[in-house]
Amino acid sequence: MGFSDRRVWKVAEKLSKGGRYFTEQQLACACLSKSERKITTGTLIGAICGLIASILLTFNGIPIHESIIIGVVIGLIIGVCLTNSGEKAKLWTGVQTYCYKKGHQFLITPKNAEAIIGRLEKKNKLTFQDFNPDKALIVDDLEFVALLLLNNFHRDSNCLILSVNHKSGPFYEYFLKRQQSENKLLVFAVHDGGAEEELMVSRIQKDPKWIGCEEITDLGLSRETLTNYKNGTWINEGTGSVQTHSPKKIDEKYQGSWLFPVDCIPPEKLNLSLNACMVGGFEMLSPQMFGAIGMAPSTASNNTAGGDGSYYGNSGSGASFSSSDYGGGAGFDDFG
Repeated sequence: MGFSDRRVWKVAEKLSKGGRYFTEQQLACACLSKSERKITTGTLIGAICGLIASILLTFNGIPIHESIIIGVVIGLIIGVCLTNSGEKAKLWTGVQTYCYKKGHQFLITPKNAEAIIGRLEKKNKLTFQDFNPDKALIVDDLEFVALLLLNNFHRDSNCLILSVNHKSGPFYEYFLKRQQSENKLLVFAVHDGGAEEELMVSRIQKDPKWIGCEEITDLGLSRETLTNYKNGTWINEGTGSVQTHSPKKIDEKYQGSWLFPVDCIPPEKLNLSLNACMVGGFEMLSPQMFGAIGMAPSTASNNTAGGDGSYYGNSGSGASFSSSDYGGGAGFDDFG
């Protein structure tokens, strides 16, 4: 598949450091290495090498027309070899295969996400007397719900977490009860970037089962934010390719079946970033978000979100963000 299981394992170990859980999308984004992530073109170097080859061949007695043909061929070969699109073919498919066959103790998959949420919902210790949320966050899939619950976001932010397509269970029933009372929850939504993904909020508001969602603060990734953001990763779930983000290619991504996973934000920064956006009403990965978590936009733009481990880089303000400050990861009380 073009990369080793060892690479996936090493990245998984890094993502789970400190007992943090992670999703398949986080793992795939983080598996794109620094060298693969670079977008370069070898056209100029290939042309120069081809020209030099043609001149040398001519000086050595080769007819000019033959020298030109050979030079062009050499230039094309060198140009292709030195060109890098920032894309790794079949990486997403390969990571999914690895997760299915070998897994990881802190990995969240579509298969185990529902079981994780069900375990929490059935646990007698969790009641809405000791957990009394003042807001609700609707996300785009069950894996993201499970990720936030396991990393303690619901208690860190006093927030009810729901999946847009999972309209059943104690959490959803509690949400309906609150939205039909005078003590309504503030409603937020977060979703991946992409043409279809940006329609999530409008779909919620048109769905009669989502009562009390007339006003939703959309924190999800938008085309405008991604146009002004220099890093990050796209996944094409159809072809299995993973590609580094380039603002110049945003039209191509929105016309195809690509998505920019919001959970490609590194685990140690996800709770902090999402909470800051909820407090300020900012979009994820916006300059306002980076400012709120103490990082200058220039710092954010020079490092990789969801990359090979450099992630957001160091805080522009010198602040230290540790897992003990923002989300406990494995072993918190709701799961025993």
